[in-house]
Amino acid sequence: MRFLIKTFAILLSLVVGFSSSEARRISNKSYNNTAPFHWYIHQIGDVWNRQTNWGMFGDDDFVYPSCDFPGGSQNAYLYQGSIWVLGIVEDSLGNPDTLCTAGDELEFGCLGTVHVVTGEEALSQEDTYTTYNDLYPVSPEGVHRPLGIAVTEKTYALAVDYANNFIIAEYWIKNIGIDTDEDTIPDTPRTIRNLFVSIRMDCDISSLAGSDDLWYWDDMVDYDATNKLSYMYDADNSAVPGDDTGNPDAQGNLISPGYIGARLLHTPHPSGMPYSHRWCHYYNDPPPNAPQYRFIAEDTIDPLPIAPYDYRFMQTTGPIDSLVTGDSLLVVWAYGVGNGLEELKNILQTAQRIFDNNYLAALPPPSPTLVLEDYVENGTTVGVRIQWNNSPEDAVDPLSLEEDFEGYRVWVSESKDPAGERIWQLLASFDIVDSIGEDTGLPPKNNEGYYEIIHLPVIKGFAYTYSVTAFDKGDTVGGLESLESSKLFNLQDYIPTNPIATSLDNIRVVPNPYIGSAPWNNPRPHYGVPWTDRIQFVNLPADAVVRIYTLDGDFVREVISSNLIARTPKMTSECKSVAEWDLLSRNKQKVTPGLYLYVVESSLGTKKGKFVIIR
Repeated sequence: MRFLIKTFAILLSLVVGFSSSEARRISNKSYNNTAPFHWYIHQIGDVWNRQTNWGMFGDDDFVYPSCDFPGGSQNAYLYQGSIWVLGIVEDSLGNPDTLCTAGDELEFGCLGTVHVVTGEEALSQEDTYTTYNDLYPVSPEGVHRPLGIAVTEKTYALAVDYANNFIIAEYWIKNIGIDTDEDTIPDTPRTIRNLFVSIRMDCDISSLAGSDDLWYWDDMVDYDATNKLSYMYDADNSAVPGDDTGNPDAQGNLISPGYIGARLLHTPHPSGMPYSHRWCHYYNDPPPNAPQYRFIAEDTIDPLPIAPYDYRFMQTTGPIDSLVTGDSLLVVWAYGVGNGLEELKNILQTAQRIFDNNYLAALPPPSPTLVLEDYVENGTTVGVRIQWNNSPEDAVDPLSLEEDFEGYRVWVSESKDPAGERIWQLLASFDIVDSIGEDTGLPPKNNEGYYEIIHLPVIKGFAYTYSVTAFDKGDTVGGLESLESSKLFNLQDYIPTNPIATSLDNIRVVPNPYIGSAPWNNPRPHYGVPWTDRIQFVNLPADAVVRIYTLDGDFVREVISSNLIARTPKMTSECKSVAEWDLLSRNKQKVTPGLYLYVVESSLGTKKGKFVIIR
C-alpha cells in the first residue's frame, strides 16, 4: 500500500527499493499495436474479482471487486495480484542478461480486450481469455527490457456451491522473439534459458476492516507444501488494543475471517511442485531486473514470519531449461478465499480435481433469467413481483448427459452479517411432480410466459436482494446430492417505490424527523451498504428537482428523481419517483441538526415543505 512516509530513514529505503519501479509509471510513450486497458469482473461465484488485459488481477484502487469475499460484500482480500515471467537471454554482445517482466509493474502491453465465454462454448460456467506481450508494455521507458514473450491468459469461474470460492487461471507463455527495428513486429529469435513463472499476490486483508489505515499492516503469510498452497490471513495488529485477528467488530464478530491463497495446478516442470515460496514486504520488494531474478531463483520455502506485516507472496515454478522462439508452455494456478485454512485447502483441492478432469464437473441447472417489478394496488406499491423464465428445464448435466432439472427456489435477503455475507430467506420452493423430493409442482405462468410470485409485504425505500435458483435431482448412482445453482448468479438488488407521481399532493420526506442513530442508516458497510446517512423524498414526478435550504434560506444541496445513494451494479429498480440525500452539503460537509426547507420543482409545478434532522 502507498501512504505518506514521515521519516528520512523510510524515505531512503523507498528511494533504494522503489525508485526504478516508480520510474516505469511516468512514461508517455505508446505503441500502435497495443489495445486500451480493459477488464471483466467474475461475479457469478462467492469470490468476485477483476481480470485485466495487462497481466494483473484485482484492483489496487478498490473501485472494482478485488477478491471480494463473500461476493458482493465489498470486503476485499486482495490489493493486487499479477504474473511474473523471468529468464536469462543473450544481449547484443552475447553476454547473459537477466530479465523479469512483472504484470503489477505495467510491463505487459494489452493486445486485446478481455473476452467472456458462457454457455455451451465455455469450459466452466464463465470463461475469460485475453492476450498481452512484453514487447510494448503499458509503462515501457527506462527500466523495462523485454524477454520477448506473449501470454494468453484464460480464467474459469463456477457458480455451484462446492466450487464457487476460487478462480482458475491458465497462462500460456510463448517465446515470440524480440523487435529490434521497433516496427512493432518481432523480427529476431532469441532463446530464453532458466525460465521461471511466478504468481505474486499482495493481499492486504481486508480493505473494509477499518477506517484507520491499519488493516494492511497485520497480515501473515505461510506455505503448505502438501497442498502446493501459498496463503495469507489477517493476524493480530499490535497497534490495535486487544486481539484483532480476523478484524472483529465491536461485538466480537469477525469481519475478515477468511484465508486467501494460490495453489499450483499445473507446471511443465517434471516435479509438478512449486520451485519456491517467497515473501517480502512493502519495504524490501526486490527491484528489477537481476535482483528480482535472484530473489525468485533462490530455491527457498520461506518460513512463517516472526510478526504480522504488509506482506506479499510469490509462488514460483521452474526452472525451464530453455524456451526457444515459437515454443509455448502452460502454467495454471487456482486462487480463492475460504473461511479458515481447512476450507481454503478443500476448495483448492476441488479446483485441482476439476482441472485434472478437463474442467468437467457436476453442475446444477443454470439459474433462470430474473425480472423484478413493483406490485401496485390502488396506485400504491405493496409488494415486489418476482418473475423468471423456464430456461433451466432443458439443461443437460455435463457428467450424466441427462436432463436432470427438478425445481426452483426463490430467495430474498434483507441484511448481511458482519463479514458481508448476505443472510438469505427462502420465500418459496417448487418441485416437479416425479416422485422425487416434495412434488409441489411448478407455479402457473403469467401472460408473458414467466413463472411469478408476489413478495408481500415490502417496505418502500428499503433495499432487498432477490435470487431464483434451480436445482437438480441428484445422482444416487454416483453418490451426488441434489445440486442448486448459485444465488449470486442472477441476484438483483431492488428498492420498491411508488409509481411516478401525477400530482404534487403526496410528496413526503422519510424519515421525518431524521434520527442519526436509526438502524435505517446501516452504519457499517459490512451490514449492507457503504453509507451512513440518507433521507428520501418520495412520490415525486419523474422530472423532479429537489433543492434543500437552511431555515435562513442558505442553499445546501440539490438532488433529482432516481438519484439513489443506494444504487449498486446489481440494482434493477429505476426508482424514478424517489430522490435521496446523503446529508452532505454541496461542499461535501455533514450538515448540522436542525430544521430544513425543501423546494420541489417539476413540470407539474412547485411544492415546498420542511423536515427535521436530529443527530
